[in-house]
Amino acid sequence: MNRRTLLKLSAAALTGSSVTAQSVALRVATIEDFAALWDFREFDLDAQPAFVLRVPAPRTDLARARVLRVKPDFYLLGVLRECSHNGCAVTWSAAASSDREFVCHCHGSFFRASDGELIAGFAPLPLTAVRLELRGDEVFAFRIIT
Repeated sequence: MNRRTLLKLSAAALTGSSVTAQSVALRVATIEDFAALWDFREFDLDAQPAFVLRVPAPRTDLARARVLRVKPDFYLLGVLRECSHNGCAVTWSAAASSDREFVCHCHGSFFRASDGELIAGFAPLPLTAVRLELRGDEVFAFRIIT
């Protein structure tokens, strides 16, 4: 949940308004768009920039919870491109090494590309995961509408 959504929900709670949230699917790619490991697509999710990328098999339970398993040895990760420190946009660093990462150039936070987890820097939290779903060969991302 981003700050904007949190503020809307908080304001509604304070004023006694009722706010209902529902998921809305956004088609972002097809599985053919991710032929190779680290292939990625950029998209906007509720006016926020986001990535979906093909990542290696997850190694931890936390990583498994954040990725979509398309088939054996084919996993996708969706994340918002917003640093949890000050909300700056993160960029993709597609270095030739296996240590690919997202970088926040505002204050130097680094996030592991395979699961969005914080590697180093001032960010207090990992990148916000985007829920992905496979429908046939199409990849959908979900946003919250209040």
